[in-house]
Amino acid sequence: MISHSGATAELMRLLPIIRPRVRSLVAVTRDPDSVLARACHGWLDSGTGVYPAQKGPAGVGTTDEADSALPAPTSSVVAALAIGDALALTLSRMKMGWHADGKDRRSQFFHCHPGGQLGIQVSSDSFLHHIQQVLTLLIDLAARS
Repeated sequence: MISHSGATAELMRLLPIIRPRVRSLVAVTRDPDSVLARACHGWLDSGTGVYPAQKGPAGVGTTDEADSALPAPTSSVVAALAIGDALALTLSRMKMGWHADGKDRRSQFFHCHPGGQLGIQVSSDSFLHHIQQVLTLLIDLAARS
């Protein structure tokens, strides 16, 4: 479940419905102490490093979102999207096997995306090379953690 604050009212209403029906539930939020993070089995940090509760030099809450005058998440949305992409790619590699060759991975991907632009691109070598570079980077980052 993705929520910038970890206290989104709509998600709070969904938690009692979803939680009993899933084996594991992961919160993607900036706050590890949020209601959402505490209610889930795991937490992934989508924060950008500075929280409104922290006080800056003027005694005012600080943020490193794109516009500090607005409470809307901006930079952290990009962080949450990157986390989602990394999870999707990692789960795909786990399903296929870490060392599955490109042909098998393309076949599986095409099976899930038979039409549209993704189906067309899956046959492009440059697209596959890019995906391989991204996966290699993610695997290296995971190994360092």
